[in-house]
Amino acid sequence: MSRVFAYGTLIFPTVIEAVLGRLPEAVPARLDGHTRLRMRGAVYPGAIARAGSSVQGRLYAGLDAAALARLDAFEGDAYERVELPVHTPAGPARAHVYRVRDTDRELLCDEPWDPAGFERAHLPAFRAAIRARPGGSAPAAC
Repeated sequence: MSRVFAYGTLIFPTVIEAVLGRLPEAVPARLDGHTRLRMRGAVYPGAIARAGSSVQGRLYAGLDAAALARLDAFEGDAYERVELPVHTPAGPARAHVYRVRDTDRELLCDEPWDPAGFERAHLPAFRAAIRARPGGSAPAAC
């Protein structure tokens, strides 16, 4: 079983549940050496390596190969899944992280992504778009 660190729309229980069809076990976590920025023309973020920065998120545990395949489809081609160290209240852990590929960094804005702003303005429509798509994949135009 695998662990995945989520830092964007997947931190919201209704989104991860819409993608996976269940709500996995989760704890707060932090990814050091990365920053979270808004994707151009989208309401969701991407993360890239950046020294001195850190990203708060959720660490999901107990994910099997089928769950990882659903998450791969949800994240799409602009993201790569890499295994990185994260920090939890119980101590360090390793987890899969979806970060923006180096070749796709131009898809990122220089502005940070605001989870609270996303929740207020976009969460219900985003969740509905996921549920409406076969396989629970991300909406094409957010």
